[in-house]
Amino acid sequence: KAFERNGIMEEFGGIITLIDQDGNECEFELLDRVEYLDAEYVVLLPVEEGSDGSEVVILLADKGDAGSSYRGIDDSATLNAVFDIFLRRQDELDSE
Repeated sequence: KAFERNGIMEEFGGIITLIDQDGNECEFELLDRVEYLDAEYVVLLPVEEGSDGSEVVILLADKGDAGSSYRGIDDSATLNAVFDIFLRRQDELDSE
């Protein structure tokens, strides 16, 4: 799934609105940005009714001339590695 950013919210805990390939707006809470293998990924929490907060979305950040866009990750090894980095960072924050 590919998304384009609508509006700019860079700080963690901020709400960003992304537009999917069908033109639907989707709101997410930005939890973290993760660098992995020379690429940047964002870890997002969907902001929608009925969401219990137990599922995050990880997208690859593409920065082109037209602005930022995000796309899903097909490679499960990359997805798992980015998620593991996110979890380790969360554990470090929780233990401080």
